Amino acid sequence: MSDIEYHNADKMREEDKAAIRAIARALGNPEPDMGLSEHRKIDLLQAKLKQLQTENKKLINKNSALMSRVKCKKSDTISDTIKNVARHYGTTPEDILSERRFKRTIIARQHAMWVLYNHSTLSLPEIGRALNRDHTTVLHGVRRHQERLDREEI
Repeated sequence: MSDIEYHNADKMREEDKAAIRAIARALGNPEPDMGLSEHRKIDLLQAKLKQLQTENKKLINKNSALMSRVKCKKSDTISDTIKNVARHYGTTPEDILSERRFKRTIIARQHAMWVLYNHSTLSLPEIGRALNRDHTTVLHGVRRHQERLDREEI
């Protein structure tokens, strides 16, 4: 092997290692075991990627199921979404828009915030104006509702 061929092969191996490290970091594995063969590392990273894709599909299905339970569609207006969420929680749209702080009302309001945030093109300030709230309150409500979904309390 000539010096040029050896240098090119060595450079290619370093580029492969750099690519594997970048993919591993992106998949949540900060430093893959570099003692493994390149093919084995690629197999492990592909398996991790497939696992993440499966988890993502499960979350999408879970969110779709939640939307169908509340009977909201992406084409619903803000008032339609609020009415559907209120009906689902046994409260009224006026309660969701009010200052009331009963647990059922708070959970319904946060659900409406989550639906509007995740299933519309509205910004946090726009959702806040629609619900008579500040955008930071909307962000808090969206996060709290997502936590409940993740813990499967809903």
